[in-house]
Amino acid sequence: MSTRRSRCAIAVASIMAPFLFILIAALAISGCNSCRSRTTTTTTTQTNATTAQVSKYILHANDFDLKLVMALITSGTGMNDMSALEQKINDPASGINNVDIDKDGKIDYVSAKESTVGGQQTIEFEAHPSGSADAEPVVIASVNVSQNTTTNQVTVSGGHPTYVDGYDSAYYSNVYPRSHFSDAMFMYWMLRPHPLYAPRYYGAYPMGYVPRPVLAPTVVQSQRTNYQTTTRVSPVPQATRPSNYSSPSVKQDTANRVQSKYATPPQNGAGSIKGNAQNQNNYKERDTSKPKAQGGSFSPNAPKVGSPPATPPKVASPPPSPPSTPRVSSPPPSPPRVSSPPPSPPRVASPPPSPPRASPPRSSPPSSGGSRGGRR
Repeated sequence: MSTRRSRCAIAVASIMAPFLFILIAALAISGCNSCRSRTTTTTTTQTNATTAQVSKYILHANDFDLKLVMALITSGTGMNDMSALEQKINDPASGINNVDIDKDGKIDYVSAKESTVGGQQTIEFEAHPSGSADAEPVVIASVNVSQNTTTNQVTVSGGHPTYVDGYDSAYYSNVYPRSHFSDAMFMYWMLRPHPLYAPRYYGAYPMGYVPRPVLAPTVVQSQRTNYQTTTRVSPVPQATRPSNYSSPSVKQDTANRVQSKYATPPQNGAGSIKGNAQNQNNYKERDTSKPKAQGGSFSPNAPKVGSPPATPPKVASPPPSPPSTPRVSSPPPSPPRVSSPPPSPPRVASPPPSPPRASPPRSSPPSSGGSRGGRR
């Protein structure tokens, strides 16, 4: 009896084994698909977040050397007003300006605009797109100058708006005694009462300015280092950016308008490290509803996925007719012979020369003696 039961159990187990194997395999496949779906969703979400973060910037802080600009302001080398500072910013030898917000491959002109709010003087640096000189200028950096009459100290600080990549680290500030600017002509002019400076050439570039091509970062850095060594200016130390720092002209609506017009994600092949990383992660999960391309041996008659329909075979053209036997052309007629000239008549012998004529002898006159003898 027990032997019969064991045989029945073995038979049932042998029958159920394939079904159990199929059930376990189905559960394993469904689990892998769910894990893959979660991984793809996470990667896509991270990629979209990176794209959104990159696309809100219109330029990088390295495109405008604010640190060198503030060093020129505090040192005041060769500058006595705002127009002189503006000329140094756009001087190709300084390498300060490498801004291109409209992405046309040319450096945009950067102007300076001065304002006063609550006893604090502010210099805003505005980029004029080279593609259109009459376009609205965009603030790319600002410098604040405030003096404390009680302590006789001057604070100089500067930074970038939030739509500039690297704004959180490119912030510089320092406190100077008023006596520090005894030889700095620019700060001497800045701290004295004077009319506020504003550019007067909206709609056109200053006379003599021609937009030049954007330079490589290595070339720009070399120019800046040489210029700082030549001018012997002292750099302004880097500081922590205050959370409430902002430029007077940059409001939230202004920032949104600038970002929507000029902020674009990095293009393919632009050389950006972030752009290359984004392009590598920008992939999609294969659509299982579409047929999968088959590998293996190649068949020339198999249709290619996504390829255009094959063109009908060309009808063979009839064989060319045999060439006809060329006719032998008759030789050209010989030119007519030129008749020989008639023989010349024989020459008549010339007559012999006539003999010379003999002259008659001259008769001598009779002598006088003969006549005398006859008379005798």
